[in-house]
Amino acid sequence: MSEVTVGGGVYKNAITFDQAYERLAGRKRMVNDIVAPLKDWRPIVNGVGDFVMEHKSGQQFVPTDYALGQMAIVGGNQGGGLLKALRRDVPATNKEKTNGVTRDNGDAELMVKILENGLFHKDRTEQSKDRLFRTWSDGTMRALLSTQYAIVDSEWVLDVLKEVVPEGVFTRWRGDADNLRADLLVPDSVRNSPDDSDYGGQIAVGNSEIGNRRVTTACSIFRLVCTNGLIVAKSLGEATRKVHRGELDLADLRLRMLSSIGTQLSIADQQIDNVLGLKAYGVGDVSMPLVFAQLANQYKLGRNVMPGILDAYATEGETVGTKDINSAFGAVQALTRHAQTIKDDNEWERMETVAGEIAAMNKNRWDSLVGAAGQLGQPELEKVYGDVLAAAVMAA
Repeated sequence: MSEVTVGGGVYKNAITFDQAYERLAGRKRMVNDIVAPLKDWRPIVNGVGDFVMEHKSGQQFVPTDYALGQMAIVGGNQGGGLLKALRRDVPATNKEKTNGVTRDNGDAELMVKILENGLFHKDRTEQSKDRLFRTWSDGTMRALLSTQYAIVDSEWVLDVLKEVVPEGVFTRWRGDADNLRADLLVPDSVRNSPDDSDYGGQIAVGNSEIGNRRVTTACSIFRLVCTNGLIVAKSLGEATRKVHRGELDLADLRLRMLSSIGTQLSIADQQIDNVLGLKAYGVGDVSMPLVFAQLANQYKLGRNVMPGILDAYATEGETVGTKDINSAFGAVQALTRHAQTIKDDNEWERMETVAGEIAAMNKNRWDSLVGAAGQLGQPELEKVYGDVLAAAVMAA
């Protein structure tokens, strides 16, 4: 990504529609969708000891973890987690005094046996029905889908977005030939907050051509100084969510998307006011790490994200100052800054959605959350942060 200038504004790490189309086209040249029954395939261990799927043509493909999960489901939910684990080395640990595990030919052979007992078991899984296998020219198998799966081309999704926001820029972009997750900034919505940063309305858009997610559009708010974004709470904005299943009517989906985006853009300015108003939602004598712990309890945030949220909180504090960071505004900025570091698109969106839920709180609800945070003790914090980090939070 590079700097993009639109309407007098300079956006770092952004791309234009033309650049987005180029990126998708480059990836799509790698795709080869194979429609074939299971009987045309077999799981094998190749010449170098790796597990692969071999087509009757002799082509061999290494399934991604996502594809392995789909194979397990189609085969009667046979060992999806184990299949993925059998390809991962396990490092040695001093705590458990283990020597670690380096996966080898035996693990690959076990993967073959698991699939032969599930996906390729003729009495358990239909072997003659056509299925869609998405493969790439890099030798990977990306997905195993039903031929009834309705693929919505990500380039078509961009076409619809361009109808509404032709001068838009993508402030964040994660897109390839399989999955799309991006934020489209609407330049006309950008406004300045003199004591903080420029803010603008965005459309958070998602699509998957391999069943990983629905077609989605949702209202999002963008903060220029740190490129943070939050997804507006569902109760406040009409979102598009289309499952890739059954007969696909693109004309109808286009109209639904256009209507939804129009509604979302109409509320963006009010949502920027809401976010800035969160600075008045303080925490009193309760520490922000306690507030984050209560948010983790309320929204079921995993322990693995908590160190990153605390780091993001510290970084944001350097930007917005002590007064504003110790507030609902600070909580939102910490969550959305941490979201930028998350590699999994669904988890990234989940973090921004939680931030949007916080932004939708009224003062009474926020105060109630802070009050509950102040009652948390060591046992509750250990569940959220783990022993070491909980002790540090309590000592602070």
